[in-house]
Amino acid sequence: MTERPTIIRNAAWAVVWDASAGRHVYRRDVDIRLDGGSIAAIEPKGATPPSPGERAIDATGHLVMPGLINIHSHPTTEPAYRGVREDHGVPEHQMTGLFERLQAYRLDDTGRRAAAQLSYSEMLRCGTTTAMDLTGDFEGWFDTMAASGMRWYVAPAFASARWGMSAPQTVTWTWDEAGGTRGFQSAQRVIAAADQHPSGRLRGVVFPGQIDTVTPELLREAAAWAAETSHPFTTHISQAVVEVREIIRRHGVTSVRFANDLGLLRPGTILAHCILLDDHPQVRAHTRSDLDILSVVRTNGTF
Repeated sequence: MTERPTIIRNAAWAVVWDASAGRHVYRRDVDIRLDGGSIAAIEPKGATPPSPGERAIDATGHLVMPGLINIHSHPTTEPAYRGVREDHGVPEHQMTGLFERLQAYRLDDTGRRAAAQLSYSEMLRCGTTTAMDLTGDFEGWFDTMAASGMRWYVAPAFASARWGMSAPQTVTWTWDEAGGTRGFQSAQRVIAAADQHPSGRLRGVVFPGQIDTVTPELLREAAAWAAETSHPFTTHISQAVVEVREIIRRHGVTSVRFANDLGLLRPGTILAHCILLDDHPQVRAHTRSDLDILSVVRTNGTF
């Protein structure tokens, strides 16, 4: 059966692409005609009379816009952390609760699936139609993403170490390099399955969990595989003072410079968070070059 053409009528505002200007612009009082899942025409309100076969959506008083893209989300964990992450921080960690809360509890597959369904619904209500899910595999993960109707970048995490805490002021790293390699191999299988998903709306992403929990060798290997297979690459970086100071302790440079030295800043790389640069007052590094590195890399079009 051929789907009936749809027209969105009487939109008070619309965000549309202006090819001559090379950017999105606002339009007022328009009708938007859809055919075969694509935009067929954007016309002044009432320019085309209603037809008997059309499916009309009344957008009076509404804004019509392209779907938003969320390039970093943790749908199966953050609903459970509400009231913990926002309202609680550890003074010894410059008030982040990132490390402590991971020691407290974890949801089982049933809880993660429910959290994902809640998060996906909230994203859709806010206009997000494409998102990256970095929460890792659980039973029914692909089915839950596909059922949402959204487009998904699937990012199964892997790491060579786990965070721990021996005291409130002391974060520890428990290393298992062989486990990190196995995790990467498992992630590769998940990525291949995502790319082949029958919905056609899933795409894999290479995701070594954090810049401080993955060995330099595995970071290089993962970035190289992402480039070879044309997959996006992402990792958490410069998200906490504890992390940046630990990278400085290990390698003598900040997290951003460390990533740059490893060759991670390339086309398709997304640096998650990246808020605590060397000029941040909580970091107090002796350098002031992180922002320049990111600026040069961005200007050269490498990510």
